[in-house]
Amino acid sequence: MQLASKLVNTSEILTPVAIMNFLKHANQDFTEQSIISSERRVFETIQFKIPFSHPLTYVEFLIQQLSDPQIDIDLDSLYSTSIKVLDVAYIQHHEIYLKLFHLITGRWERTPRERQEFLAVECDNIYLACAVIVCAADISEANSKNVIIKLHQRTGIPLNDLQGLSSIITELIVSE
Repeated sequence: MQLASKLVNTSEILTPVAIMNFLKHANQDFTEQSIISSERRVFETIQFKIPFSHPLTYVEFLIQQLSDPQIDIDLDSLYSTSIKVLDVAYIQHHEIYLKLFHLITGRWERTPRERQEFLAVECDNIYLACAVIVCAADISEANSKNVIIKLHQRTGIPLNDLQGLSSIITELIVSE
């Protein structure tokens, strides 16, 4: 939990002391040093391979950017819905990007070169985060037109691209 908190929400990082206090309440006695050593063992086990950038980080950041009296959105509700949409996007990753490729090219099959070139689109976490938020705004009826415009202004991602990917995600959610 401590490691995950460091990667997801920097304002709510669980410190070794907080973990130690939590464990004391659960009748588990650990020192601060043993908690830090445990964290190090986990990092070594995964060979320090930690994604430093993932869509959730961008979802959180971009939703904060939507705080604007002119937009009139319940950001907590939008965030909650965005997390659920992001879950679907993770689960349906292959299907989403296959449909996006088809939307762009009109073809379903990719050549090895196209697969390699399209990887940059599949790994664009800001693009995915924006599409997830737009989809969540559509689902929660949270003034999605203003949301998509604001995200376009903040990120520079073309409106058509945001609408395309978010509509694919929405379609998968509705069909499930």
